[in-house]
Amino acid sequence: MQKNKYDIANNRIFGITLVKGASSLCAILCGAFNTASKAFLKLEDNPSIGEEDRKEYQKLAFQIFR
Repeated sequence: MQKNKYDIANNRIFGITLVKGASSLCAILCGAFNTASKAFLKLEDNPSIGEEDRKEYQKLAFQIFR
């Protein structure tokens, strides 16, 4: 998947956690569960977040998508 200039700028300015978290929340509220799932996966795969936060994202995603 190719990143556009807005994705790169948003991640750099706001941080990937805020951007992907907001993306997943908006996607869930709109019923775009495929987009929300992708955002959660990117959060979980981000090397800059700690193991504790990673587990919390996994728990939250499991509650949403089960």
